[in-house]
Parts: sequence; structure tokens; C-alpha cells
Amino acid sequence: MKLVVEAAGRSTILDPKRSHFIGRDTSSEIQISNSKVSRKHARLDYSEGKWALQDLNSANGTYLKGKSITKVEIRDGLKVNLGNPSGVEVTFSLIQSPNDGFLAADKTQYFNFVDSNSVEREGIERNIKLGKRLTIGRDVSNQWLIEDPRVSRFHAEIVLESSGTYQIRDLKSFNGTFVNGKEVKRQILVPNDEISIGGITRTFTGNSLSVDIGFEDQGVEIRNLSVTFGTSKILNHLNVSLPSKSLTAIIGPSGSGKSTLLKALTGRITPSQGSVMVHGCDVVTDYSILRQKIGLVPQADIIHTQLTVEEALRYGAKLRLPSDSNTEEIEKRVNEVIEQLALQERRQLKVAQLSGGQKKRVSIGLELLTKPEILVLDEPTSGLDPGLDAHVMELLRDLANNGQTVVVVTHAVENLGVCDNLVVLATGGHLVHFGSPETVFASTGVEQWSDLFTLLSEYEPHYESMQEIEMKEDSRSKSAVVHNSRKSSLIKTYSTLSRRYATVIKSDRGYLALLLLTPTVIGIICWLTASRWGYGIGQLLEIGVNYNATARGTTLVLVLGSIFIGLSASVQEIVKEKEIFLREKNVGIGVLPYFLSKSTVLGLIATIQTSIFVSIVLFNRPPAVNSPFGTRYFMVVILICTALCLSSIFLGLLISSAISTSDQAMPILVGIVMIQIVLSGVLPISTGRLVDMFGRFMPSYMSTNALASATNLAEITLVQSKSLLARWTPTADNVYNMLAQLGSVTLLLATIALVNLQRKD
Repeated sequence: MKLVVEAAGRSTILDPKRSHFIGRDTSSEIQISNSKVSRKHARLDYSEGKWALQDLNSANGTYLKGKSITKVEIRDGLKVNLGNPSGVEVTFSLIQSPNDGFLAADKTQYFNFVDSNSVEREGIERNIKLGKRLTIGRDVSNQWLIEDPRVSRFHAEIVLESSGTYQIRDLKSFNGTFVNGKEVKRQILVPNDEISIGGITRTFTGNSLSVDIGFEDQGVEIRNLSVTFGTSKILNHLNVSLPSKSLTAIIGPSGSGKSTLLKALTGRITPSQGSVMVHGCDVVTDYSILRQKIGLVPQADIIHTQLTVEEALRYGAKLRLPSDSNTEEIEKRVNEVIEQLALQERRQLKVAQLSGGQKKRVSIGLELLTKPEILVLDEPTSGLDPGLDAHVMELLRDLANNGQTVVVVTHAVENLGVCDNLVVLATGGHLVHFGSPETVFASTGVEQWSDLFTLLSEYEPHYESMQEIEMKEDSRSKSAVVHNSRKSSLIKTYSTLSRRYATVIKSDRGYLALLLLTPTVIGIICWLTASRWGYGIGQLLEIGVNYNATARGTTLVLVLGSIFIGLSASVQEIVKEKEIFLREKNVGIGVLPYFLSKSTVLGLIATIQTSIFVSIVLFNRPPAVNSPFGTRYFMVVILICTALCLSSIFLGLLISSAISTSDQAMPILVGIVMIQIVLSGVLPISTGRLVDMFGRFMPSYMSTNALASATNLAEITLVQSKSLLARWTPTADNVYNMLAQLGSVTLLLATIALVNLQRKD
């Protein structure tokens, strides 16, 4: 039997499976901000088919019909007063049967439909009574208005079918519509179905949607949690309940499983045993819903430091908020977060110019954009001096005071006094203490933090009995896989990522100058040191024929320069922002738009660079003789070199996606360039069958053949080799064939790089 509790202008439906508290404390399910109400004023329990109210020795008492009480059985319609006989009134209503689908009394009516198109609002936390059609979304024209940045403007609708049943329909929403934890497009509703949209969950009763069963007031419950990798148990049977709207710190020495616990809390790993329940849902099986409610702030400040604070948050909002969010909504949310984080005076500064604490605020701000109910932070004060450490912890305290459940993994102990709860882990993942920071020394028997960490490092677990061990080992095992179901708009996400990437490059003037100088300097050096013959007929030999001895060298320069420009621009582009990529991937930003944005911006830059480079190398040099393209050969040469540069970009992105650090990039770049040049076939060296066997798979080989065909290289260099004459046939078809092969290899490289990115986690 469920219980409806009305107090302080809001209604909550309580589940009989556990006890619930009424009080001033933020962890109470029924929170009442009144000075006459104690922090833990009363408790509600369900036993043997009956609900009961128990006063918890409150300072000012609980009253029924003017008389002080300590305990009373709850009947439908019961009213009590807290604090004094005329104090805060609390009304109770019983849901007689969980199976009939209807409330015994419609005490929580939210919308009272006069007809199918009109609605009268009667209160914020009340029941939604269904008519013929209920529209749901962020837009004010919806009948069920959900003012949540995660909800689409027109998110879903519930329609009465001719059969008399109700069907819920998702309207191509950004974050999805869920029934009983599963994403749906269309589904017939049955009583007790739980509908989740954004941060809101409601229960279908048959003709209405009721306030969720305590869902939004529940915090985080860790139930018999164990995590094992191989033969090592990282977390060992943890049982902790973190109240809603509280600040909890997790501390412990290295090897105590702090980071693993954080990953379990956020659904990044599947526990070997036990479960983590967030707002009443399992983080593994219900991750599709909970990923919208959990914000994860990693240890490093993973943001583009070349952007200003305002730009970083604006691009973050465009990527995280529904694709139908307009400019006004995005700016409003960005301004709200900037104000919340007290960054108004620094909004126009680049992130690189901020202090460590201010950078951390911006990093936190990216997660606050979507208003997550649960905010988890990994070592947010790492590397900060004690003063900044205190400022960050005060910020987290403010976030918890304003309604978020905050969990922070930390090694700093100086400012733990601002926390509501402290989870202390020992080596091996054993829970040693859970409670207020003030009680940690009394419960562990030490007097200072250094002694505590010594104790934790040498901790040996003690079980009360073998039966307890067996009960713990019998807990359920999971093999569920976490999936990300976010359906971001490919085009809009790609556009936003491309614009952000271009802004990052534009903001770094040194890098921008380097991009322009690289092809210019290389081109000028090559022009100054190269022969004046270009692709012309060359010099007349004594035997009466013309011979261009340096045309091969010109081709080598063009191939080498194009490869170097492409590889140098891309070989570090993914690995240097790997953490940013993984953070955004974890919040649902697609790998494909990310990869396409990189490819597009780098491709445009490479096209400009290659055009500059080729133009300088061939400036004022004799044109090609008997080219199949005539006077247009120069444009064809630029096309071939650009195609080779683009292929090198995708090869660089593939390398960048495979390596673990930027330091590995340059040695690989040098090696790849050498291999490409040796196997290109342009060098007048003896390679035997090497070029024929492996060269045909190389972009440099294909582009060399295309350049040789377009410039009639075989004729002007007096080539006699049948193999070269076959590959360098001066026809347009041969050029097109080589470009087609080069395009196929480029597509293959791009595909492998994309698959490799998809696998990264």
C-alpha cells in the first residue's frame, strides 16, 4: 500500500519498502523548511499492511487534533500538525491497491481537464489527469510543461485510442521517452507503467499520471557492491545510502577503490555483485534514463583552453541541450551557469588565463548546463592550493544546498567539514566509516588524519560470522552492458563541433600563423633549391634529345610536402584532446560528427596549405610538355597533391586515434613519411619487387603515378623501364584511375580511424 503525503505545498507518493522521514534536513523525503520543525522530526513506516507515523523526539512535537502524539496509525485522510497544534499541516492519503491503477482519493491532481484542449493548473506537484490528448514538452504551449533543459520543445504526447487505451508517442525527442526504463517510440500504457522524460518520472494510473513513488526525492543507494578484476577485488561489499540533496565525500588511500566506486556510481562499469541505485533506478539496467540525471566532472580540467569562458559554455550548451533549443534559450542557460559559478567578471577571458580554481568552475559548469540531479566529481581539488581547495568545496556545498546530490572523490581532508557525509574506504575496497565528518575519528579510534590513513592502508577486514560472508557472496551478479541511447542531431552536432574547432584554431594565433607559414616556408625553400626547368623539356643533350634531370626531384618534393602537411596537421589532433573526446562521448556526443568535424576543418586548411605550397614550388617554372590536360595541368597537379594531403590527414587521424600520448606522434610521423617516399616509386633507386608488391597500397604511390601521368614525366625524364612506362602513361584516364584508387584508400583509412574511435572508452 502506497502513501500520499501532502505538506508545505507539495505532494509525494511513498513506497512501503522502506522508511521515510519528515523534517527540516535536506535528506528527508518530506522536507519542510520551518523553524518549528526538527531536522529529523518524524518517521513513516509500513508494517503488516499498515502505515504508522512515529515522532522522533522532536523539539516542538507532533499534534493530532490539538493533542501531542508520539505514534499514530495512518488512515486515509489523516491530518497532523508539526511544531505546535496549529503548525505545519501534513495530510495523508492511502493508495488502497497497487494493482487497480487509480488513487483512492485524487489528492494530487495536477491538471484538471475541462475538455480535450483546455487545462486548469492547480499546483506544481499534482496529478496529471488525462483527457483525449496530452502534449508534453518544454514549450509553454504544451499541456504538460516540463521546464527542463534536457526536454525537447515538443517531446512526446499521450493519446486516447479508439479502443479506450492510452498510447504514449515520442515526437523525435533529443533525449528519448522511456517507459519502465526502456526507450520507446510508441507504446500502449498499462496501469503502474513508469514514464520518464528528462528528469521527471510519473506513474500511469489508468486515467492520470501520478507523482512518482518517491523517485525524485531518493538519493544514491549502494547495495552490497563488489567489483572484481581478475582475482583482485577492488570494492568489497559496500552498503551506503547517500541522501538526496546532500554533499558526500569519498576518501581513502591508493588502492582503496575510490575511482572504481566513482565509475560504478556513474554507470561506467558493471559491478561484479550488488547494485548502485540512483533515484530508485539501477545505474546499469536503467542507464538510458539515468545518464540524463548524472553529471561527471573528471579530475583534469578537460576543456579547450583557447576558448573564452563564455564560448566554452556556449558550445557545451549547443552540444548537450536538445537540438531544438534556440539561441535565446542557450544564452539564458549559459548566463545562469556563469552567474551560479560567480564567473561574470571572467566570462570574456580565455580559459587558459584563469586560475586553477576558476578552470575547475568552468569544468563543473559544463555539467551544470543540463541541470543534473546527481553531480559526481573526481578529485576536483587536485593540484590546487589550500585556499582554492576551500573555494571549490564551498561551491559544492552551495550546489548541494540548491538541490543537487553531490558526490566528490578527494584526497584533501582540510575542508571535509562542509560535507554532510563521509565515505571512508580502506585498502581492498572495504568500507570503514560512513557518517558525518565529525564522527570519523570516534568511529575509527584515531585522533588525526595521518593516523587514519595509516590505519586504512593496513586495514584487515573483520566479519562477524561465516554466515555473513556467505550471505554477501550470494548476492546477484550482473553482466549488463551500458549503452548510450542519446539521439543527437548529426547535422547540428557536426556543425557545432566544426565551428568550435575552427574557433579553437582561430583563437590560437601562434598555431594559426604556423599553419600559414609551414607551406609557405617549405615551398620557398623548395623553389630556391630546385631546378629552373620545372616540368619543362629540360636541357638539350649532346645526342640531340632533351632531358629534364630534375623533374623527378620536383615530383618528389610535391609528394613529400603534401604528405608532411597532411600528417603534421592531424597526427596529434585526437590524442592531444583525448580526454575531451572521451568526456563528450560519455555524455552522448556522437563519434561520427566529431570525426567529420575534424576531417572537414583539417581538410579545408590542408586544401589551402597545399594550394599555397604547390603554387610556390611551380611558380615561374616551365609548364609540362604534352600533358593530357594541356594548360590546365597546373590545376590537376594541385588536385592530386590535395588528394594526397587529405589521404595523409586521415592516416594521421588514424595514428592519432591509436596512440596513447602526443610524444609518440612525431617518431611515427617520420617513419610513415620515409616509408611512403621509398614506396612511392619516384626515387631512382633499386627496390626490386618491393614497390610493386607494397607500393600499390600506398597513397604516395598512387599520387606519384597520377602526377607522372599529368605532367608527362616519363617522356621528359627519358624513362626506359617498362613498369614505369605502364604506370606513368600520360593519359587523363590513368590520372582518374589513380585518383579513384587514392580515394578508396582514403575512405578505408577514414573508416578504420572512425571504428577505432568508436571503440575508445
